[in-house]
Amino acid sequence: MKKTNAIAIVSLLLFGTEAVAQSSPNLITGQVPTAAQWNSYFQRKQDVLNYTPINSAGGVFTGKVTTAPSSASGSGLNVSPGTAPSLPANGDVWTTTAGMYVRINGVTIGPLSSGAAASFAATNPLTVSFPSSVTTYACPTCAVTTGPLSQFATTTSAQLASVLSDETGTGPAVFGTAPAINNPTIVGGTYSGMTSLGILASGGGGFNVILADTEALTANRSLFFRVNDASRLLDLGGSIAISGDLSVTGSFAATLALTGATNVTLPTTGTLATRAGAEALTNKTYNGNTWTAGTGTLTLGAGKTLTASNTLTLTGTDGSTAAFGAGGTVAYLANTLNAFAATTSAQLATVISDETGTGALVFGTNPVLTTPNLGTPSAVVLTNATGLPLASVTGLGTGCATWLATPSSANLRGCLTDEVGTGAAYFVGGALGTPASATLTNGTGLPTTGLTGTLQAAQFPALTGDVTTVAGALASTIANSAVTNAKMATMTTGTVKANVSGSTGAPGDVSVNGVLENVLGTTQGSIAYRNASTWTFLPPGTSGQMLQTAGAAANVGWSTTVYPASGTSGGIPYYSSTTTIASSAALTQYGLIYGGGAGAAPVAAAAMTNGQIMVGQTGAAPVPRTMSGDCTFAASGAITCSASGGRIKLTGNANYYVNDTGGSDSNDCLTGGTPCKTVQGAYNKLIQLDFNAYNVTVNVADGNYTTPFVAIQPQTGGGILSMVGNTTTPANVVMNATANNMIDIQNGARITINGMELRTTTSGYCIKASNYAVVTFGPNMRFGSAGSGHMQASAFGKIITSGGGYVISGGANYHLLALAQGQIELGYLGTVTLSGTPAFAVAFAYAGNLSLVSVPGITWSGAATGVRYIGLGNAVIDTNGSGASYLPGNAAGSVSTGAQYL
Repeated sequence: MKKTNAIAIVSLLLFGTEAVAQSSPNLITGQVPTAAQWNSYFQRKQDVLNYTPINSAGGVFTGKVTTAPSSASGSGLNVSPGTAPSLPANGDVWTTTAGMYVRINGVTIGPLSSGAAASFAATNPLTVSFPSSVTTYACPTCAVTTGPLSQFATTTSAQLASVLSDETGTGPAVFGTAPAINNPTIVGGTYSGMTSLGILASGGGGFNVILADTEALTANRSLFFRVNDASRLLDLGGSIAISGDLSVTGSFAATLALTGATNVTLPTTGTLATRAGAEALTNKTYNGNTWTAGTGTLTLGAGKTLTASNTLTLTGTDGSTAAFGAGGTVAYLANTLNAFAATTSAQLATVISDETGTGALVFGTNPVLTTPNLGTPSAVVLTNATGLPLASVTGLGTGCATWLATPSSANLRGCLTDEVGTGAAYFVGGALGTPASATLTNGTGLPTTGLTGTLQAAQFPALTGDVTTVAGALASTIANSAVTNAKMATMTTGTVKANVSGSTGAPGDVSVNGVLENVLGTTQGSIAYRNASTWTFLPPGTSGQMLQTAGAAANVGWSTTVYPASGTSGGIPYYSSTTTIASSAALTQYGLIYGGGAGAAPVAAAAMTNGQIMVGQTGAAPVPRTMSGDCTFAASGAITCSASGGRIKLTGNANYYVNDTGGSDSNDCLTGGTPCKTVQGAYNKLIQLDFNAYNVTVNVADGNYTTPFVAIQPQTGGGILSMVGNTTTPANVVMNATANNMIDIQNGARITINGMELRTTTSGYCIKASNYAVVTFGPNMRFGSAGSGHMQASAFGKIITSGGGYVISGGANYHLLALAQGQIELGYLGTVTLSGTPAFAVAFAYAGNLSLVSVPGITWSGAATGVRYIGLGNAVIDTNGSGASYLPGNAAGSVSTGAQYL
């Protein structure tokens, strides 16, 4: 009755009064539509709507989308925070706990982070300012007013001048260090820090430095006018007031030509001294030397020298004598040279006119002479002399000078007169080479490896071991069984040691085929067999004969029974008599066959259509029949059908098989050789069964599975539906859905899973149980990275464990999420291992709206990052009093609005 009501409700939803233009699906009571029929019903619904609805699993809007306006109760659009996609596409928009991101032209822009809002002041040109808490990004074509001009492209002086409104002059921009300024006009002002002013004439003409009538050219220090050649003049058209020194530099004299009313005004207390005149120079210092008036004293400055080209006579009119201060010493002819300052050898050489050589002055004891020419001394002791050239040494024997210069064995033989032999000079431990003759009467240590020639019998020693000899005799004896396989010559693979020459001879490496041909012959069609005493061969029989055995203790032979001369394509052979084989007619494709009786050909049964079975008849050929009613398959093979429905009842536990490699959802999935490709494909088949209180296991082979699995109804007849991967190495079975839930169990369906690693990409949950569905997972499970979360239980859905720990190897927004009275109960399962410090963007455990997360008695091995838990809406997170830091994470959890953390 419940089934009928459910179908009626679905029919009302799909084909209600608002869809009167649609054709009826013609459902009948008790009918369970197939997947194809459901798709056709929905397609007709969409045709009437004139558009394709967007599926909750995703789709593409083909027109403008307008969301509801935001209000105090909420926004019109929500982009749930998650994990950033690893390969975002242009146009993608997503959020994480860090902010909002968007992918534009291959560049990810974001995050638009939390904090004070950014302000965009729309001025002309647009000025965009950001508070310090807002993250900003470089704009390759933008600049900010607080930044230096270096953020702009390279700018020329002319381009800079074009944006100024009060510039003066033209040409390049001028900077402080060593600028070149062409034709400037300097108006007023004080120019401090100027060390020199260079005025350059262009071409060969003159130039002027013009001061205004009321202006003065003033220098705080010396003022220099440089005239570099005789053709240039320094013309002064007015008065020059000099408060310091007036200096003239260069190779030209400074001439003051006074004409007319031009005057040169000197200080009233000074005297103008001329070079040709006899003016007195009083109380003046010349180049550091001072004449003192009245006393007649000449004071020489430090480092100064009083010299005279002839005799220097110091005469005082008052009979005074010449006095020399402590700063110098007068040397007299009677003094030795040490009265003078230290003098170098080079300085001494400049005052000697007949010296020889250069360098340092030489004294008698231990001098160092550099390449001297000693001439021919009467005697020289060269005890410590080096660098003596052999070419200058006389009195040596023939060739000895060559040997001294190059001390080789060959050059030594050239110096000797009584040597024997040739080659290298020999020293103890050296190699003698091959001497012409040698007597080794007293020689010892002779190595036997270096002996050559024939060993005489008298010298042959006695050998022991596998091969033995008698001392003094050359005959040898090989011991029995001394030649092992390892001591034999190596053999080519696939060969045996044999002699197939037909006569006595040494064995060789012979192939097995060569041995058989030598023993049995080379006749084609021969067959080897064992007779009463030895192996022999059976010569070929005649055409059509068959090999026949007479049983034990008898030889094989050829049978006279023959096949038909010709067969029928598609037929099968059969015995038309005890000695004759015939061919049946061609069999129907996919048809079954049945016996025609003694001596009659097999017969093809009538072809069956989809869903039919073959039913036998007493005394008549079997016929295809369509099933009606529930059918029970007995272990004996008997089928019993009732009239109450169309499901096949199980009479024992059943297995289905899934293999991502080589599988196909069009297979029956009942063996490992005919597996489905997806879990969904196997489920679509087994859900049509009546479990009849038996269990069905879906065996998932190692592989990578990307097709989501959705169960939308409970199985009929109770029993347990299990999905089992690799319980030894769960990571070998990877189930990874993109933008979807990987395992989505709904509407009271129940399933047990074990032995696999679950993941999702972009979004989606690894396991979702909703609307009274129950998911039980075993101890051999792994949870990898997930776009949304690992587990979600909502709307009275439940996720539990059969016991035993599991592994968390990747992060997500949530590990455990229970909403709307959903339940996740994992207590006392053992150890949960966190591998690689996974991160949870929202919380490790989240419970809301009267839901329950129960995780007491678990040992968490490893660490995670993120908030430990969040509870709200009267939900409960039960840890059995394990404390606030019990759950993995590195941030404190929280509860609000009546939720409890126990």
